[in-house]
Amino acid sequence: MPAISFNDSQWQSRGDMELQISADGESAALHSRARQDWWRTPPHSEPESDVDRRTGPTLTRPVTVKRWTAGVWLHVELDERFKQAALFVHAGEPGTVGASWLKLGIEKEGGRENIGCVVTDPFSDWSTSPSPHPMAEHYWLYAQVARVGPDVHCHWALQRGSADGPPAGVPKESELVQAREVRGFALSAAEEPWHVGIMACGPLSEQTRATFAHFQLDEQ
Repeated sequence: MPAISFNDSQWQSRGDMELQISADGESAALHSRARQDWWRTPPHSEPESDVDRRTGPTLTRPVTVKRWTAGVWLHVELDERFKQAALFVHAGEPGTVGASWLKLGIEKEGGRENIGCVVTDPFSDWSTSPSPHPMAEHYWLYAQVARVGPDVHCHWALQRGSADGPPAGVPKESELVQAREVRGFALSAAEEPWHVGIMACGPLSEQTRATFAHFQLDEQ
């Protein structure tokens, strides 16, 4: 897939964050502020009823075609519950109340690191699986989302990099694990430009520190 520099002019930042982009544009360090999150529930849901949190900082770019694939390596400090980093997809214009969105990444919950996907259309539906290796041992998560007409396909791979960065290249197709397949995602926004990029946050934390590298986007 074509590589996209984080220095490219089409990137749009939203939310309160500290953002540092490397000189070559290959990596971005995103540090969130206190108690930010993306999560939506209906009335009478438990344990949280009728919430719509859209404060997690994002760096996204518009995609106007209906068939595309995006991927990125990510690494995040997971020392507190609910800290997370993800490849983020927003259907329609960012900031629109009630819009559909999804995040595919890794999060600390239940005392362990979980790789998962939250699909919000209209409410947040969360699927997870335990990460086979901890981020602290220099493992990086590769998150990939593909839009194919009305559907989205979410895959991931976990590979060991180094203290300096992620593994070279991208995972082979045979190394990708399916996290989610969503039929008919965000149909009400099918004709609008979508936005895809990166997000990190921690609803219980003062700050979440994540690094993203080698963002790729193939528009077909």
